[in-house]
This record gives sequence, structure tokens and C-alpha cells, in this order.
Amino acid sequence: MNLRKIVLLFLTFCICTVKCQQDLSLECDEIDSEDYYDVEKPFCTISNFKVNHNQNVKIRNYSGWVVSSIKFMKFYESSLLYIPFKLFEEFPHLQTLDASATQILEITRNTFSSAGNLTFLNLAGNELTKISTSVFVGANSLLRLDLCHNKLEELSEFSFNGLKHLNSIMLCANQLKEIPSSLFKDNLFLNVVRLENNLLEHIAPEVFYDLFLLHEVNLIGNKLRTIDPNTFYRSYSLDDLFISTNRFTEFSLSNKSIMRHLEINENNLTSIFINGTKFVHAENNHISTIHMINSLFLESLFLAHNNISDIKNITKASGLLELSLSHNKIGQLNITTFDNLKRLRKLILRNIGLKYIAFGMFSKQVHLEVLDLSFNNLTTLNLDIFVPYMINLVQFYVDGNNLTEIQGKHSFAMAFQNLSTLGISQNHFNCSYLHMILISPFLQSTVTLHIEPDSNNEESSHIRDISCSSNITQSLQEVKGELNHVSGLYDLMQESLKTQRANEQKLALHLLLMKVALWLLISVVAGIGIMQYIRHRRKNYILRRNNSIVFNSQATISTVNHIDH
Repeated sequence: MNLRKIVLLFLTFCICTVKCQQDLSLECDEIDSEDYYDVEKPFCTISNFKVNHNQNVKIRNYSGWVVSSIKFMKFYESSLLYIPFKLFEEFPHLQTLDASATQILEITRNTFSSAGNLTFLNLAGNELTKISTSVFVGANSLLRLDLCHNKLEELSEFSFNGLKHLNSIMLCANQLKEIPSSLFKDNLFLNVVRLENNLLEHIAPEVFYDLFLLHEVNLIGNKLRTIDPNTFYRSYSLDDLFISTNRFTEFSLSNKSIMRHLEINENNLTSIFINGTKFVHAENNHISTIHMINSLFLESLFLAHNNISDIKNITKASGLLELSLSHNKIGQLNITTFDNLKRLRKLILRNIGLKYIAFGMFSKQVHLEVLDLSFNNLTTLNLDIFVPYMINLVQFYVDGNNLTEIQGKHSFAMAFQNLSTLGISQNHFNCSYLHMILISPFLQSTVTLHIEPDSNNEESSHIRDISCSSNITQSLQEVKGELNHVSGLYDLMQESLKTQRANEQKLALHLLLMKVALWLLISVVAGIGIMQYIRHRRKNYILRRNNSIVFNSQATISTVNHIDH
């Protein structure tokens, strides 16, 4: 009997333990009917709400006035795994739900069936891998949906069905490789689509075909190589297109005008076509050709780090306010190069191969506020060139040139009366001279000095962190230069000696060959002479012998004749 009671008590304890483990009450840490966030949206915050797979979430029953007043709910440092069931039944007037970074794994069907008043849903930073068909049905008033920084790999073409009033959707920083062509067919009021930092290699033009009210599209950080020219043909209100850090080699939208902002940095473009766009950023490409129509609307053009050498088309855009041509092989500018750009406020010409500044070169830029001529090949700088035109200049940079002095009758204080930032680091100023030009009256005490980062770790003299050359340093540098010169001469003489030795060896070889040839020639000549001599002696011998025989024959004949008589 006692054993039976013990077993029953144990089972009761286990059941209670499991039940307690499976039930977790969700309640607000803080409720404010007057709303800290928005006068018309009283809030409920929930902190450190941890759910595991064996627990069920039960929502605490609040009084009617509390439930009807709560319109904003946010979870802090919580782990939900899923959106609690019946959340929107208990809080039917909820308009904003922020469940970001709560480790949500999936969104189940019918979760939002009672979320008719929900307008903003933030599910960013969770563990979602897919969005199933029609999971948002019921959230008929949703305007903004944030699914960034999840692990989404696929979307159904019906994932966002029922969200007929949606105007902003954020799908950034996921693992999407493909977008269904009819994904947004039920979201005709979309204004903003963010798909940056995914793995997209292709986007069908039908994806955006019916989005007439589209204002902004962000495709930065994907693997796109091309976009169909008709992709945004019917997006009549397209203002901002961001497609940087992809793999585009060409880009054209069939004369489609992007009215406000085109950002296409860090691609592989060799040319760019600009049609009436206000702000264009196309840095870090391989652009050598720029085509423009409706250039009067162009206000900002950033083309640093390209292959541009001819800027005639660019300088015809008379409406420009900002222009950056840094790190292009433009070379020396003409005096009239910027005559049409009278509205310029900002001109960045770092490292373009500029050798000198001529009088009148910037005489038309009376509104200029920022001028950057850093890292060129300037050896002289005459401030009289900028007087009286640069009265509005606020920032002036000539870092990284070969300047040793500032010429002209005007000081920085006189030439640029509104100057706030000056960059003259990494030049070759003498320390005494540099000290003089960095204090009043040559330079206003309110001016901030810009210092370019220097990779040289050697200790050097400096004035206000700007490196300079003292007399001792100059002498050491001169000695070092002379030593380097002597070392160079020594190396040159060594090379000459090596060459001379090699030539001597070649000459000795040639002489030896000539001697051998000469001996061979002498031997041949001597042989020929000996042969000729032998032949001559033999011939004489034969002749003498023949003569002797003839004489003897005649003597014999004479004797015979005498006997006969």
C-alpha cells in the first residue's frame, strides 16, 4: 500500500514537472498606456523570455483596457523559437511587433490570422531558412516587413501573398540564390525592395514588372553580371538603384532614367551611360568612356579609381555640384578645363598626374568649398592663383606632393578666409619654414590640420604631426644621397670591370684563334713553297738528264759516221 502511494506521488510529481516545463507564461515587463515611443502607440516590452522546444507559451490575461491599448511590442534578449500562438488574438490592436534576434526558427501557418492591425513586423536577425506559402495571410495591413540577417535560402512565389498594402520589404543579408519571377505579384504598392548581400546571380525582369510605385531597389553585394534592360521599364517612380559590389561588365536600362541616385561602385564596368540621374557613384571600376544625356540634372559624379583619361564629356555637365576624378590617368589640365562647372562645391582631384596649377585654372569656381589636389606631382604652389576666387573654400588639401615652399604674396589666412581644414602633410618642407606657415598670421589658429596616414615607420622631425626636414636631417639626407650616388658609381664601375674582363677574355680567345689561323696559313704557304721547290728541282734534273742523253747520242752517231768513212 505504501509502495503504491509512493508510485502515485512520483507520477504526480513527474506530470506536474512536465506540465510546468511545458507551460511558460508570457507577460509584459513594462506597460505604458501613454506610450514612451509614440503618443498613439502604448507599448509592452518583454525581456529575457527564454523558450525551449519542450515548452508551450501561454499569454497572461490582461484587463480589457490594457489589451486594447497595447499597440507596440518588443522582445529584448529573448529566445522565442517561434512567434507565440494566439499572440494577436490576445493583443488584437497590436500594430508593431519587434521580435528581432530572438532565434525564431520558422513561421507557422495561421500565425498572423488575427493580425489585421499589424503594420510593422521586424523578424531580422533570426534563424529562418525559408518562408512558406501564404504564412503572412491575415496581416492585411502590413506596410513594412524586415527579414534581414536570417538564413533564408529559398522563397515561394506565394510567400508574401495577402500583403496587398506592403510598401517596404527587407530581405538583406540572407543566402538567397534565386528570386521567383512572381514573388511580388500580390504586393503592387511596394516602394522599397532590399536584397543586398545575398547570393543572387540572376534576376528575371518579371520580378519588378508590375511594381509601378517602386522607389528604391538595393542589390549591393550579390553576384549579378547583368540586368535585363527592361527590368525596371515600368517602374516609373524609380529613384534609387544600388547595385555596387557585383560583377557587372556592362549596364544599361534601355534609356530608363533613374531620377535620383545610381550607385554602381566596385564592378567591372568599362563604360557607363548616365541619363538624367542626379547622383552617380561609379568608383572602383575600369571605366574609360562616359556617355551622358540630360546631363543638366546631374549634380554629383564620383568616378574615382577608374581608367579615365578624357574628361571633355564630364566638364559639359554644367549643373555639377560635386565631382571626384581621383586616381585616374588624366594628366595635366588645361586652364579652361573647368570653365563650364561654375556651380561646383566639391572637387576631388587626388592622384591624377597634375604637375602644376596655372593662373585662371579655377577662376570660375567661386562657390567651391572643398578642393583636394593631394598626391599629384606639384612642386610649386602659388596661393595668388586662388585669389580672389576661393573666398568660400572651407577645405583645402595638397598632401603628398613635392612642395618645399608656398609661393605668392598671399598666405593661407589671406587667400582662404573661411578655411577650416588644411592638408599639407607628406611634402618636403623645411621644419623652420613649416613652423612659420602653420602659425598666425600665415594660418588661422582655428584651422584643423589634416594628416595623411604614413606607412613609413622611421622617426622624423615634425611640426604639429606634419613631417619635415631639419638642417641636420637635410645634411644627413644629402650625405646619404651622395653615398647612394657613390654606391651607384661603384656598382656601375664594377659592372664596367666585369664587362671589360669579359671583353678581354673574348679578345684573348680571338687572338688565339688568329694565331692558330696564321700558323695554319704559314704552314700551307710553306708547304706550297716546298712543293714548288721540289717540282722545280725535279724538272731541272730531268732536263739535265735529257740533255746528257742527247749529247751521248750525237757523239755515238758521229763516231759511227767516222768509221764508215
